[in-house]
Amino acid sequence: MSSDKKRKAPSSTEAPASIAVKVRSGEDARTPYIATFPGVTAPQNLTFDAYKRKKPKKSSEAKDVVLHGSTDRIEFDAQNFGHGEEGLCDYYVGIYDKSTNKVEIVPAPHVHVTRTVKALKNISRDDKGRQQYREARNALGEAFGTKKAKQAIKSQDANKVEASTLDNVADAIVSDVKAATKNMPTKEDMKREQEEDRPIPTPNVESETPAGVYPLDTVISPAELSIINVKPFLAPDLATDKKKREGLLPYRQSTYVTDRLTKILSSNAEKKDTHRLKLLYYASLLMAFYVNHRVAGKKDILSTKLGSPPQILVDGFISRYTEQPGGDARPVVTAKRLDKVLCYLFVVCLHLDNFSVDMNMLAADLSLKAARTQELFRTLGCKVMGCTETQRVALNISKAEARNYKRAVLKCPPEFPEVRKRIMAKR
Repeated sequence: MSSDKKRKAPSSTEAPASIAVKVRSGEDARTPYIATFPGVTAPQNLTFDAYKRKKPKKSSEAKDVVLHGSTDRIEFDAQNFGHGEEGLCDYYVGIYDKSTNKVEIVPAPHVHVTRTVKALKNISRDDKGRQQYREARNALGEAFGTKKAKQAIKSQDANKVEASTLDNVADAIVSDVKAATKNMPTKEDMKREQEEDRPIPTPNVESETPAGVYPLDTVISPAELSIINVKPFLAPDLATDKKKREGLLPYRQSTYVTDRLTKILSSNAEKKDTHRLKLLYYASLLMAFYVNHRVAGKKDILSTKLGSPPQILVDGFISRYTEQPGGDARPVVTAKRLDKVLCYLFVVCLHLDNFSVDMNMLAADLSLKAARTQELFRTLGCKVMGCTETQRVALNISKAEARNYKRAVLKCPPEFPEVRKRIMAKR
């Protein structure tokens, strides 16, 4: 037989090599996506990044994905949820692995890719739609509208401002604002100014003792303190005559002052504490000034109301606690200066009571609300504290009374409240 004889064709009945088929049930990081690009041809080298929710709130959101790719001028975006959801059918892709002779059928969600020109990114779709609607409406108005409608369209076009033309104006405004605010105080400067504006003596926050926080000479000068004469209080007949004792005080309606005056004069000590007597007299003088502050502009009347103290004390009150608003020659005590009178009085009381003061008694003496009294003591850096059981027994008050009993305690360092901005009331 000739060697050139043709070979027989393989039999058609011979079994082909078998191919294994595997179906992937869900999506994972290798999931492919079928994308359509309506109205645009994507560059060949365009790549997309896929993003998923970190913590989906619902199980259905676990499959949500956002695809994003971009070139120098255009951004491409797609998503498989919301307006990009494809709910009519499911797509699958068969992936053939030649080395293993296997085909894997995997889900391939279908997405529509939208494009956005980067230069026009700030213009939303809604803005474009509204602009097109407005242009169409104006065209109809100019063609078929009344004379009044046409005039309104012309007026609207004349007053229209293009955002692009505002860039130079905005730069000029920013420049003017920077120039105008160049010398404005900083937040720290304003805070320091507000703290200095508090109606209290200048505190020594570095002091290690309460007495050093507000030294007495920040409230009353040594000259004023030395001129106070307390010898009339030391007369022998006053030790038992309460009415005469109270008659020597500038303000006679203060339980706070009279109680402490009685304790000093009734003590068995050979030498009475004249320093405390002077402070009590000065505290009574401050109370009398507070009650009669409306006559501060009339020195003679004020002096009489204060019990005719030495003139240096009256002059000190007028210079320390009054103002002359609008250049008026007659001094007045403003609301802010009235707070200053109370704060300086409370400092004297702190020194008298070893820096733990019964606020209820002072509030009752001066007809002050408890809230205002507490606020002023807090302004001084004091802590407002209640009454312990031991103190309640010592004060001989009931448990019901103890619930409303408050003391102001000054400790080191003092704790000042945050300065709050005043909000002007609406008219």
